[in-house]
Amino acid sequence: MGKKIINNKQEKSNQKLSNKKTSKKEEEQSKPSNFVKEKKDSKDNVRKEKKLKNLTKNAENLQTVPKEKSLNEQEDKKILNDAEEEATLEIIKQRYTKYLEETKEKLLPQLDKNLIRKAITNLKNLVLNRYKDNLNLLQSENEEFLYLNFVFGKLPFKFSLRPVNVALKNSIYDSEKFNSRVCIFVKDPRSAFKELPFYSQFPFKLKVIDVKILKEKYSRFQERRNLLKDYDIFLCDQKIYMMLKKLLGKPFYVHKKYPVALKLNYSEPEEIKNLIVSHVEKSTKFYMTHGPNYTVKFARVIQENKEILENLMEALVNTLPHVLKWGVELEE
Repeated sequence: MGKKIINNKQEKSNQKLSNKKTSKKEEEQSKPSNFVKEKKDSKDNVRKEKKLKNLTKNAENLQTVPKEKSLNEQEDKKILNDAEEEATLEIIKQRYTKYLEETKEKLLPQLDKNLIRKAITNLKNLVLNRYKDNLNLLQSENEEFLYLNFVFGKLPFKFSLRPVNVALKNSIYDSEKFNSRVCIFVKDPRSAFKELPFYSQFPFKLKVIDVKILKEKYSRFQERRNLLKDYDIFLCDQKIYMMLKKLLGKPFYVHKKYPVALKLNYSEPEEIKNLIVSHVEKSTKFYMTHGPNYTVKFARVIQENKEILENLMEALVNTLPHVLKWGVELEE
């Protein structure tokens, strides 16, 4: 009898629980849908508030901890902006002439030309031996250049990315020997440049691109990259030099092919022709960097030893002042 009473009590309690659950469900169903939505919205608001609190805490923590500047950010401060570059051009030119005289007087007498000749011979043999049994038609000794490397103990305080022209005695971009390709950027319209009487008299292939064509045909990164590969030397009119920084982008700086600015006077076409030819066939380009290593291309491996030596001496004398003018000291 006792067991039956206990079982009856359990059944009654289970029935009560089930009745409560069904009543709750019925109440929820009987409640209007707006009430249920309001309940859900309140839960969502609580979650959003928690997220906002966490975000604000993280933001406060980030503000309190000082950010360490990357090396690139620190180095970029050394590069002159457009206004600073324009303001310091004349002062920098004066410094260059000063250091050019000092280099000729102090450095040249100390150089051992016999030792340099031996180094040139050994370096040429080392490079040319690679091409003795070379069957790859895409690789040629004609495209092998020699570079002069400068290493300094101090870095420049400020400097400009503007490429400069370095005069050479023997051409490294001779159109007959090396089939050099040249591109020049001019102001709109390019027909004004093409109509000059000397245009068809250049000893090398010259591509002329004005600002309008550059914006329309070379707006994409891949198109500018192909342009970079298609030509060996890039020149530009001085009037549009600052404009080209945004239009060409970083790849031209990275590959050291940013155009050299020329002062083109359209009233004197013969002067323009001589200026462009001298920049292509009688010089090389130097690009200032953060340092402490600086390089300049001065000769091709296939040139005669005498020509390489002459170019090396010219490159040394004419490039070193471009580094020293930015406050880098030359230790004896």
